[in-house]
Amino acid sequence: MGLADRGDIMDDFLSFAQENHGTLDYTKGTWKILIVDDDVMIHKITKIVLKDMTFRDKNIEFLSAYSEKQAREVLFREDDIAVVLLDVVMEENDSGLKLVEYIRNELKNSMVRIILRTGHPGSAPEEKVVLEYDINDYKEKTELTKGKLFTSIINALRSYDDMVQLDLKRKELKETQKDIIMTLSEIAETRSKETGNHVKRVSEFAQLIGKKYGFSDEDNEILKNAAALHDIGKIVIADSILLAPRQLTAVEFDIMKNHTVYGYDLLKSSKQPMLQSASVVALQHHERYDGKGYPNGLSKDEIHIFARIVSIADVFDALSTDRVYRKAWTLGNTLEYMKRERDRQFDPFLLDIFINSIDTVKSIMNRFND
Repeated sequence: MGLADRGDIMDDFLSFAQENHGTLDYTKGTWKILIVDDDVMIHKITKIVLKDMTFRDKNIEFLSAYSEKQAREVLFREDDIAVVLLDVVMEENDSGLKLVEYIRNELKNSMVRIILRTGHPGSAPEEKVVLEYDINDYKEKTELTKGKLFTSIINALRSYDDMVQLDLKRKELKETQKDIIMTLSEIAETRSKETGNHVKRVSEFAQLIGKKYGFSDEDNEILKNAAALHDIGKIVIADSILLAPRQLTAVEFDIMKNHTVYGYDLLKSSKQPMLQSASVVALQHHERYDGKGYPNGLSKDEIHIFARIVSIADVFDALSTDRVYRKAWTLGNTLEYMKRERDRQFDPFLLDIFINSIDTVKSIMNRFND
């Protein structure tokens, strides 16, 4: 089996946990239903009709808002509302529709089920509203009998519960994938007589730079996990070279440099975004900003920014910790060397971010001390 074939195996490996998840008991308590209507009687009638309802062994908890403004405040404060029963015409003729846009676009809440209830269908024609707004049901108040209201709520709660369960499974799978990635990276480091804490420090340093640079939380999480696999290609290098307690010969070093390509070949076939990024980091983390690195002699922006970040994190940790062939440098000597390599080995802007965050760097070093 070639290295290129193993990307598919890693995809299978990372997704195996999905097959073993049962239904998650994500919360206990009540289903929160927010009634948004400027008519006090609508609130009272709705509560009377639904007061004894239970669904999947949970009761209903009612929240009330009598205007778009009040509803915004409740929705901002309560992030686990299951259903919104929403009037259209309140302070303004389109207050309800504005609230839909607030929920979906500003709060980025795609989970809550929105049932639009209107006594003025001419102000919000059903076909237009359903096409243009992300709602889950549309009812005229005159058609909402007790039975139909009950059915609408049950359908909405079932949909909400299914979405929450799916989201929790997705999050749990993501955590499982991260654990597997860290385990794989630690295997590679342990084989080269480096500790798993090297992987953790490099990942934390990279995430620190990414955060200061302005990456989104999602991109920074991908960077952190990609950084953990930067040396995965070392698992292919022979022990006689990988574990040599001395400086490598020129021939041995040429072989060692191949770990970048081996790592890339191992990961490149994966369809997982995290592993796709990791393949690029594995390939490019020994490239230099001045174009004198390996394996492809890339320079400046030709090098992926993730790889430029991991290069800084990896070199700093390598110099400031013990290796089989030398003792650790002092922090002062390490920083002095890296400053000299500014604009040569390292991206100057990213290096400045790292050095200016040295207090946090030292905290990470203490937290993951060998």
